[in-house]
Parts: sequence; structure tokens; C-alpha cells
Amino acid sequence: MQNHLSRRRFFAFAAATAVLPALPAVAAPIAYRLDAARSSVGFGVQLGNDELVGTMPVRAADLNLDFNDVARSSVAVTLDAAQTKMGVFFATDAVRSADLLDVSRHPTIAFRSRSVRPGPTPAEAVVTGDVTIKGVTRPVTLNTLLTQERSTVGQDNPPITLNLKGSVNRLDFGLTAFQQFVGPRVTLDIRARIQRA
Repeated sequence: MQNHLSRRRFFAFAAATAVLPALPAVAAPIAYRLDAARSSVGFGVQLGNDELVGTMPVRAADLNLDFNDVARSSVAVTLDAAQTKMGVFFATDAVRSADLLDVSRHPTIAFRSRSVRPGPTPAEAVVTGDVTIKGVTRPVTLNTLLTQERSTVGQDNPPITLNLKGSVNRLDFGLTAFQQFVGPRVTLDIRARIQRA
């Protein structure tokens, strides 16, 4: 089970893992590595009155987090669109096809942050950046939350989960097929399991 990092627990966790250096003047972003096997992105679209959901793996991530000055943090994530899976096989084939993601020509989806600003708690941030889908790049804003498994609290260098949520309009990326069945809004739920490099 995961818990949101409360203000006290967050700073205790940060101090225990040397995320908050003693001298803010020499603070620097800290590199984190991705646990790809425990990271993925979930997404959903409206199919009539129902939501059709799918997943795709996170292929790579370049994460530099500065808990002392969030604005100095940066996030870049590459998703493996070619491994997209939907709840039903025909939907998987349709999403991967040239009509939509065209994964034979565009096997990945990329997100790169341009700015990071603090959220309402120390464990939250708002990340603005660019997402590239099928060769088209558009701006997107993602709400970000750091969580930590209760069983790892107090450990040296414990793994944490970076959760980014937002949405895009698929029509903005030229994904115009099946509009009579599927809505334009795609919700995103990226979960990146990370640990200090």
C-alpha cells in the first residue's frame, strides 16, 4: 500500500535520503533511475457511455528532482506505444494501427517537461511540458504526486513512485479515426517507480 507523503513524513523521508542538503545554496537536482518493470501508463477514452482503458509500458525516463527548489526539477518520459494493450484484442489492434498510433512508424510517445512549479503540498507539483504522439508535439500540463510504500519508510534510498496525471485531446495529434464511437479526450495516468541513481 502506498501513502501520500505528509509534510512531516516527506521532510523526514527527504532528510533520511539526503534529498534536502544542509546548504540550500549548493542544492542541485538529484538524478533518479527508473524501475521499468514496475512503471507504466494507464489511459482511458470514452466509448459511448463507457470508458475504455488501456496500458503501455514506460520504456525510459530521465528524472532529476530537487526537493529544495522544485522549479529546478525536470522530467522526461518515453512510453512504448508499440506495446499498448487495451481490455479487448480488437481495440488493441485498432489503437496500434495506422488509423491511430501507427506504431510501426511511431513506436514511442515522449513527454519532456518545460517547467515545474510547486503544488499544494510538498509531495505535489504541476509539470508543464510537451508530449509527442505520432510525430506531433503539443503542450500538456500534468499534476504530479510522489508516494512511498509504507513498508519502505525509514529505509536508506527507498523507492518512490512518481505519479503524473492529465489529459490530451487525441484530435490535436491527428488521431481522428473512429470519432463516431470514441470521444476525443484521453486521460493519462503515468506511474514511474524511481530510486536515486
